Amino acid sequence: MDLRYFAITNEKHIVWHRSFSKRSFEDVVLKYLLCNPPDQDIYYSEGDFSLHCLTVSGLSFIAVTDRNASRQKFRNLVVEVSRNFLSDGTRFQRAKSGGKDCLQQSYNITLEDLMVSYIVSFLIVIF
Repeated sequence: MDLRYFAITNEKHIVWHRSFSKRSFEDVVLKYLLCNPPDQDIYYSEGDFSLHCLTVSGLSFIAVTDRNASRQKFRNLVVEVSRNFLSDGTRFQRAKSGGKDCLQQSYNITLEDLMVSYIVSFLIVIF
């Protein structure tokens, strides 16, 4: 699978993350937070991976993928996750003001289900 890491951050902390490889990429995401412009849709490559970043209202949704992964596919995933996440005002407020991993438990199942359904639907389209 092309997805290596996914994170949701506020302006200071990673509030939710999931690694899909042996490397965590937390260092890459934290480096991104230092220069993160507000409300942007950014894509860039570094080394053998790419970052797909969408920042909305101070929260960033970041997918780290293989460098050769489909740019559009993972941009769509980041947009879908952000829509789902931001649809809950309470969750949004907790993420905005929360510390490191503050949503790791409460949002874990929801986000994993969303990612699995997205990836399965993408595979169905391919085959």
